[in-house]
Amino acid sequence: MRHSEKRAGATDFLLLLLTILFPAGLLSVFKGCPAGEDGSWMSCHWAEMAVLGISCVLLICALIHLFVPDPGVKTGIDAAVIPMAALSIFLPKNLIRLCMMADMRCHVYMRPFTAVLSALILCMAFVDLLLYKRK
Repeated sequence: MRHSEKRAGATDFLLLLLTILFPAGLLSVFKGCPAGEDGSWMSCHWAEMAVLGISCVLLICALIHLFVPDPGVKTGIDAAVIPMAALSIFLPKNLIRLCMMADMRCHVYMRPFTAVLSALILCMAFVDLLLYKRK
């Protein structure tokens, strides 16, 4: 096994780890704002649900990426992960508005977590894409 193949395998696992943390964090520690007293949801809830959907698709892509040995398929998955991760960075606040108050959970926890993890996933997919392109 060549050195670049070992590194590519490590990126597979790192990508999977990051994509597991993404929906897990959104469902637990980094949730957006809770429902209002009347049971209605604020718009940030829908931003969170949209990002959660994208994070689940990213997780499925990472699982496929881990188990498929074909470098061409892996490159294609990386090329699909990059725009999905970029979309999840811009979705909260830019495409779906968040709460008006800056000290709400959606601004303090959910949006920064989404931006950081999405950026890490995007970078990891880009590095992996470059590694497979060099082969």
